[in-house]
Amino acid sequence: MMPSEERERHTLVGSHSQATGSEAQPKRQLFDFGAVNEKRTRDRRRKKDTGAKRDGGREVGRDLGPRAILQAPVILERRERPDGPKLPAQQDRGIARRLNTDAELSTQDDVKESTVVKMMNESEEFRTEATLRALADYPGHFVVGIIGKQGVGKSTILSSFAEQPDKTFNTQKPAKIFDHQTTGIDMYVTSERIILLDTQPVLSWSVIEQTLRHGSTDGLSSDIWRDLKTLHSIMFMLSVSDVVLVVSEGAEADLDTIRCLKRADMLKHGLPEFPLISPEKLGFSRPDIHLQPQVVFVNNKCQDLQFSQLTYDRNIQLLQSMLSDSRIEWQGLISFASALPRFKRSPNRPNLFLLPYTSNLTSKDEEDEDLESLDDLLRQFRNQVFAAPRKSGKRGQISERDWFRNAVKTYDLILRSDLISEYLRTLRRIKNG
Repeated sequence: MMPSEERERHTLVGSHSQATGSEAQPKRQLFDFGAVNEKRTRDRRRKKDTGAKRDGGREVGRDLGPRAILQAPVILERRERPDGPKLPAQQDRGIARRLNTDAELSTQDDVKESTVVKMMNESEEFRTEATLRALADYPGHFVVGIIGKQGVGKSTILSSFAEQPDKTFNTQKPAKIFDHQTTGIDMYVTSERIILLDTQPVLSWSVIEQTLRHGSTDGLSSDIWRDLKTLHSIMFMLSVSDVVLVVSEGAEADLDTIRCLKRADMLKHGLPEFPLISPEKLGFSRPDIHLQPQVVFVNNKCQDLQFSQLTYDRNIQLLQSMLSDSRIEWQGLISFASALPRFKRSPNRPNLFLLPYTSNLTSKDEEDEDLESLDDLLRQFRNQVFAAPRKSGKRGQISERDWFRNAVKTYDLILRSDLISEYLRTLRRIKNG
C-alpha cells in the first residue's frame, strides 16, 4: 500500500464515529491528548508570565519566601566599601549595646563632648533641662567654683582648667567698659568629669545696672541690693562646691571680697549639704552643717616687681589675720613653692597662688631656669586644685544630677533664709540711722 493511501485511510477513521478496530482508537487518543497537553502547557506559561509582570517581576507563592531571604547577602556585599576599615567584632557588639540602651544612658554618652551651659540666667532662674543633659547619673561629683570682682580674670583662669581653653568660657572683653561678660552662672564639665562654675562678678555695679534694665531691686537701695546679691552668690558657691577660687587683681588681696566671704560663711550656717537627702542615707544621725570647701586665693595679673617672695609673704600674713577666727578652710591644698621652687615653702601651706600679668612670663628665659611661663603656672595650679580630696563615704556617691537637684534646693533655702532676712533688716536700720 502506498503511503498516500495510508494517510487517507487514517483520516477517514478519525472522521467517522462508527469506525471500530484495535488500531484506530489508540492512535486517535494519542493524537488528542498530545494536542491538549501542549495547549495546557502554553496556557500555564502565559499565566505565569502575566502574573510575574503584575507583581513587579516577583513570583507569588508560599514556597518562594526562602528565596527572598537568600538574596540578602547579595545586597550586603554591594554595601561594602574598600576604602573604609571594618569594625572588629567586639567593637561592633559594643556599638550594638549602646544603641540598645535607654534614653538616659544615651544622654550620658552625649555628655562626652561638653559645651558651656547656662546653669542660671541673669534672672536667677535655673535652666534645669539643659543642665541635666550635660550631667551624668554616675556615682560621684567634684565641683570647682570661682568668685571675684569684675575684670579680675575669673573666666580666663577657669577656662585654663578645660581641655580647650579658647573654646570654653567667654574671655572676650564686653562691648561696654562698665559691663560684665558672665551673667548668672555658666557651667562646663571637663573630660575628667570636673564641674566648673563661672559666676557673674561680686560687688559689681554693672550687675545692678543690668538688673534695673530688665527688672527691679525689690524696693531695696542699690548698695544694699548689691551686697545682698553678692552674699547670695558666695553662699551658693560655698554650699555646692568642693573648691572655691577667690580671685583678685594685682599683688594685694581684695579686702572687700574677703570680708564678704567671711560674712557669707557665717550666714550659711545651718544649711544642709544635700537638703533633698535625709541624713540617715548619708550615714549621719543629723545634718552635718560644718562641712567646708577648700578656699583658694588667687592673686592674678601681678606685675614683674610684684611677683616676688615679699608679696607672697605679705599676703599670707593678711590672710592669717583675717581668717584665723573663721571656719573657712584656706590651708593644706595649694603649694606655691612646688610650682616655683625659688619661693620658700610655707610651714602652714596656705592656699595662695600668684599669677603674672598675661603679657609677662610668656616664655622661659634661658638664663633663669626657675622662671615659668604663664601656661606652665596655670597647668600646675590646675593639677593641684584637681588633686583635692573627694568626698568620702556615701556623700561621695552622690551623682552629678543629684548634686544639681540639691543645688537648686540650696539656692531656694538661701533666698528664704531667716539669717539673711535678719541681716537685711540690720542693714536697713544702719542705713536709716
